[in-house]
Amino acid sequence: MSRVRRQAYIGLVLLACVCAVSAVSCVREPSVVQTEAADGKAAKAQKFKGEGGKFTDPKLCGECHSTQYSQWIGSMHHYSQASLTNELVNDFLHKKTGKTISAFCIQCHTPIGTVIGERYDLPNKERSPLSMAGVSCDVCHSMDRSHGQAQAFFELKPSGKVYGPHGKGGEKDPPPAKSDFHETEQRDVFKSSQLCQQCHEVIVPNGLRLQETYTEWKLSPWAKEGVTCQSCHMGPVPGRPSERPVGEIAQVAGVDLPKRPLSDHSFTGVDYHWTDDYPFRGKGGVAPDDRTKKRNVKIQADLTKKRQELMRNAAKLHVSAPPSLASGDKGSLEVRIENTFTGHHFPGGFPWRQAWIEVKYTDAKGNIFFQSGDLDSDGDLRNQFSKDVNAGKVKEDRHLVNLQAQATVRGFRGTDVELPFPLAEEDAPSPTVFPSVGPQSVYNGADNARIIKRGIPARESRTFSYPIRIPDGVSGPVTYSARLLYRNYPPYYFDYFARYYTDLKGLLNTLKTKLEIYEVHAVTGKIEVGGR
Repeated sequence: MSRVRRQAYIGLVLLACVCAVSAVSCVREPSVVQTEAADGKAAKAQKFKGEGGKFTDPKLCGECHSTQYSQWIGSMHHYSQASLTNELVNDFLHKKTGKTISAFCIQCHTPIGTVIGERYDLPNKERSPLSMAGVSCDVCHSMDRSHGQAQAFFELKPSGKVYGPHGKGGEKDPPPAKSDFHETEQRDVFKSSQLCQQCHEVIVPNGLRLQETYTEWKLSPWAKEGVTCQSCHMGPVPGRPSERPVGEIAQVAGVDLPKRPLSDHSFTGVDYHWTDDYPFRGKGGVAPDDRTKKRNVKIQADLTKKRQELMRNAAKLHVSAPPSLASGDKGSLEVRIENTFTGHHFPGGFPWRQAWIEVKYTDAKGNIFFQSGDLDSDGDLRNQFSKDVNAGKVKEDRHLVNLQAQATVRGFRGTDVELPFPLAEEDAPSPTVFPSVGPQSVYNGADNARIIKRGIPARESRTFSYPIRIPDGVSGPVTYSARLLYRNYPPYYFDYFARYYTDLKGLLNTLKTKLEIYEVHAVTGKIEVGGR
């Protein structure tokens, strides 16, 4: 296999794992995955009976639960299956692995589609509306217990009964609300992080732990104090435990319902969509009129504000520097990252999450004479995965502080080798068979692959030191700036992906430019400069 084709394979597998939980969106493009019928024509949309008929359309839920529906409609839970990259990569991996990955990728993206029996490789345009609703109301509210680290293999019980956190469960809880449409029943799992664990803990069948968000929380001080995932991701202040507003959960004419603490069903997190035509769109994935477009813009702006607040509450910088230095003197800038309110590691989740420090020293004339954490021409950090670094156009950033987890495999000499992601290749640094001779889940990976975390656990901190040397002839004061930055994916992921899907290269390059970098915290200060 040529190196270009290998890199293409790496890119597809990388994004396959992104699509296991993260909802990367680009639904403006039509479905490009086709299934062939016996006569060679694309198979018609399947119709599902049985259990599928018992699930409720979220729009119907929204007729009474209008606030929750309006929050959910813009959430990444709603968008999970609609992602074009999810569809493309799921199709690619089923072909490459002889369909042995089964529902591993999509079971989190469309639990209802999985339960009602839709084929694992079914294109989105042939899926049922309930399947395309992603993680909808019935996914959570037809569960009556936790199934542990289920990775979406949980039991759903769609019926006239809805499970939730309120009712006769607690001593001071008001009685269950009565409804002509459905019964209600309290379950403690809705007040527990175990509800989220069922999807947000991703373990590949060979044992590789791709995401340990729940485990990180469980070992944190927050868990011991009873602060759950819902406290930060479903409260009125994103990323910070706060008291819930109280009100009626539903609006039913002529019925007085008991007042409850209200949860925000936006499920604010770090992921976002990259299409302007979301969440309301017509055929072909495009908003049908200007009014709908404006509505989408408003929803997206509100979600962006919530994400920004979430990130601002995640961590904080503490910076110290010498008050003065003489020209030619040396010193150090000490930067401490404190994980303030993140209930898990910062950054948490998958190993492609990037959180790094950008440091700059600027003289009185505005000239930068030191920087670390800046980006190359493609938007990547100046590390071993930078195209500019590998081409010799820029120097590698030897002072870079990047908390992104490392993916490694054990080499022939017994040492770990860091890769963009642990995959089996014919020239891999560990003895592997390529392609695999047996079933593989998600990726054709080496058995000795592992993830090395570099994130900061909850309520802990880590200090990094940057050298300061005042160049001869520089007059003061010198300004230093330190910024803690975060983004979901590095640009080189999309470059890998574009090498395989050459017809989507333009779209992927556009999405790469839309990668959002969040400023978590920033500190600036001055150092006086005097003569020797």
